[in-house]
Formats: sequence, C-alpha cells, structure tokens
Amino acid sequence: MIRTYFTMLADEQVPGAAGKMKQFAAWFTHGVAGGAQLRKAVYESHNEVEILAAVDRFFESLLVGQLNSAVPNPQPEPTPESLEFTPTVA
Repeated sequence: MIRTYFTMLADEQVPGAAGKMKQFAAWFTHGVAGGAQLRKAVYESHNEVEILAAVDRFFESLLVGQLNSAVPNPQPEPTPESLEFTPTVA
C-alpha cells in the first residue's frame, strides 16, 4: 500500500510529494517490525526516487528475512566416519 501511494505521488508529480511521503511513512510504520529503520531511511532521503528506493530495500529485506526464517537450517550430510559403530567395553 505504501509503495502504491508513493508511486502515485511521484508519477503525478504532486507538489511536495517527498514531504507527503515522509509524513505517510511516519504515520503508517509505527508498530511495524523495523519501522524505525524505514522512517530513518525515508527522512534521510532527498527526493521521491530515494524514498521509493528506501521503501523497496526495507520490504525486500523483510521478505528475505521471512524466507530465511521459514527454511530450516540444513543438517550436514553424515560422513562414513560419523556412521561408524564403536563398541564400548563395560
């Protein structure tokens, strides 16, 4: 939703679009995991293109994080040595 709104503002060349984007980002990212990072990136941006790039980077990083957390860490393949039976003497 945020990307669609920001793209519309940029495409329509709305006067003050960067300011509107910054305001919107502040309102709608509270409570979002990592939202403070997005707000900081947006506020440090100087124009609409930089703001859109910051939004894209933020959500791509969230998506990658979700994908990485959904895939379990693979276990190493057993080696022949790890499968050898060593009898213990009691």
